[in-house]
Amino acid sequence: VTPMKAVLPAGRADRSNCAPVLPPPAPGPAQANEDEALRLVVEGTVAETGTEFFRALVRNLARALGTTGAWVTEYLPEQQRLRALAMWLHGRYVDHFEYAITGTACAAVVESKRIIHIPDRIIELYPADPDLVPANAVSYLGAPLLDTEGRVLGHLSVLDSKPMPAKPRLISLFEIFAARAAAEHRRLKTEREVRESEEQMSLLLATAMDAVL
Repeated sequence: VTPMKAVLPAGRADRSNCAPVLPPPAPGPAQANEDEALRLVVEGTVAETGTEFFRALVRNLARALGTTGAWVTEYLPEQQRLRALAMWLHGRYVDHFEYAITGTACAAVVESKRIIHIPDRIIELYPADPDLVPANAVSYLGAPLLDTEGRVLGHLSVLDSKPMPAKPRLISLFEIFAARAAAEHRRLKTEREVRESEEQMSLLLATAMDAVL
């Protein structure tokens, strides 16, 4: 007897030999943490500019990376100093913080114009830095903030009281925050240059009018 073959209704395919369609896997802890960090950098700074932008940035950066502190600076090349535009340390803002770069990890960031990562024992590497011991510093990560011509505008750094392994995810997230900080730094520089140019033009016009009168 010839076995009968089931006839499917029109438009229906025989899926008896097809693999089951599974839902996409849920994001793991690393992906979830990265998504949260991206949310922090976007939501925490999208409505802010200038000082408030930088204050939101450093607070959210420390939260995203789980570090003791974070700060963004303006570089003063003639004085060889860094002036904090915003600093977050031990759960609070630190105002009016400025320091000489000599003997600090930040000097390596500024001079090399590249990311510097010190995963552990930073005090032993930079014993002349007076701010490391009070901050209970153990590890450090810093990136230069450059203008369109490659000149250093300042830098972004994080400091922690525990070792900071060189995890690709951590470095990638830090680079996202650094890119946002550099963009705002460049915007403020352009804004300042335009304002100074307008002031100079106004002065020239005033001088010319005085000469005519």
